[in-house]
Amino acid sequence: MSVLQVRIALISSDKGPVPAIRGGSIQILIDGIKDFLAQHIKLTVYSIADPSLPEQETQEGIQYLRFKKDSYWAGIITDLQRQPGEFDLIHIFNRPRYVLPIKEASPDSRIILSLHNKMMRAGLMKRSEAMAVIDVSDRILAISNYIASTLIRRFGEAAPKVRLWYSGVAMAQWPPVWSPEGKEIRETWRREHGFAGKKVLLFTGRILRKKGVHVLIEAFRLLAQDITDLILVIVGDYEHAHSGYWQYLHQLSQPVYDRIIFTGFVPPDKIHGYYLAADIFICPSQWPEPLGRVHYEAMAAGTPIITMNRGGIPEVIQDQINGIVISDYRNPAALARAIKDLLAHPQEARAMAERGRQIVEEKFSFERVAAEILRHYQEVLAYN
Repeated sequence: MSVLQVRIALISSDKGPVPAIRGGSIQILIDGIKDFLAQHIKLTVYSIADPSLPEQETQEGIQYLRFKKDSYWAGIITDLQRQPGEFDLIHIFNRPRYVLPIKEASPDSRIILSLHNKMMRAGLMKRSEAMAVIDVSDRILAISNYIASTLIRRFGEAAPKVRLWYSGVAMAQWPPVWSPEGKEIRETWRREHGFAGKKVLLFTGRILRKKGVHVLIEAFRLLAQDITDLILVIVGDYEHAHSGYWQYLHQLSQPVYDRIIFTGFVPPDKIHGYYLAADIFICPSQWPEPLGRVHYEAMAAGTPIITMNRGGIPEVIQDQINGIVISDYRNPAALARAIKDLLAHPQEARAMAERGRQIVEEKFSFERVAAEILRHYQEVLAYN
């Protein structure tokens, strides 16, 4: 495909801007692949507006169009209607409800829909609407086999169009902890953040009940008395500062509050330091995770992983191979036992972390992610 011939639009979800200065797994994914794609195609990226970014700009050959959150989809549709036929292909991220109006606004464009959650499940989308979305989509990409299988179970007709498309990380930005650069970052980060001489447990992600932060805090409380140098670092934003769940977490933390650090939001370009500074990364998810990108990040950093047997997670983290996977996911005592055991066996923890890094290098770099999506674009456009 020639950059002069093929015009493709990436339409981000409405959770944050691109570049991903406010985080967001989809926004980080688009960030990771856009520069590679721009070497081969003429690329436009739609995302929500942000006070620190212009509404329109072109950088490194990529056009960025940003609309305010409350008029985001209407703005995109109006823009497409003004320039019918502008794009050969439109890639819509995780918003199947907007596939039909976007196809109507740009009827000659091929459509790829990528699903990062169960966005077409019963209760969110009527069967008739979902079938219409499947019909006009040229390809449907699923971020994990778990998401693909749940879609196909409800809509068997979608199966011929569904493909797996795992996410990844920018390897050059994630030196492992045992590399000279990783060691230096770890030592500096631990010293500057008061982690020196401590065993550090790390959580990263949104502060929501389904993410299981309460289970992690309960497990930490079980360990804190006996492991006196243990601290817990919780990195992530919360949607409502005074929500009942947020208040519950702080109440739950009270007996060991001086050993739990809530950092709030950390920009994506700063998060790597926390992984390197940690001794164990923990994902205590209680819901069927599609496949959180935090697992890719922890593997890339070489941080030992404890996670839960939920959703798509076991597709990437295999128990005792590149992490610990807990099936008794609601039980804080089971999590506490896994933490204690991993801390007591640092050589085994290091071996699993090294295997995790190797797996990321082989399968989950953004270079692989971008090359794979480019192949999907080529295949879909070849049908013309």
